[in-house]
Amino acid sequence: AGSWVVADKAGVETATGVGLESCRAALDESQILFAVIRIHGVDERESVTSVRPKYCRVNWVGPKVSAVKKIGALQGKPIIAEMWKGTSIEFDADSLDSLEASNLMTRLLDCGGAHKPRYYEFGADEKLEVPNAPN
Repeated sequence: AGSWVVADKAGVETATGVGLESCRAALDESQILFAVIRIHGVDERESVTSVRPKYCRVNWVGPKVSAVKKIGALQGKPIIAEMWKGTSIEFDADSLDSLEASNLMTRLLDCGGAHKPRYYEFGADEKLEVPNAPN
């Protein structure tokens, strides 16, 4: 869990790593970037553990990107969509607050259907329990 990659609007990888916090640190406030991170939804029962990988794509437009350059995000989206298929969620972000583990968990739960995991793993020992998860 937690493996991630960041690319520029041309699809050139600029950084890779493990863990949500290091992914957040790789998003430069003055650039247009795209990131995808693998998050595990984990459900532990008496005799079985189910791990469901979820890929989350972020279309990052740093808060210091000028209004004129923000159009570059639109140009990069189709390139990145072709490269990174099968993402569970995709969203636009211009603040690191939207990349908090709790926000990602909410987005994943919103698109996850009836079955809830017990917790999500974000890599690098980052884990978040799902409120009201079934026993």
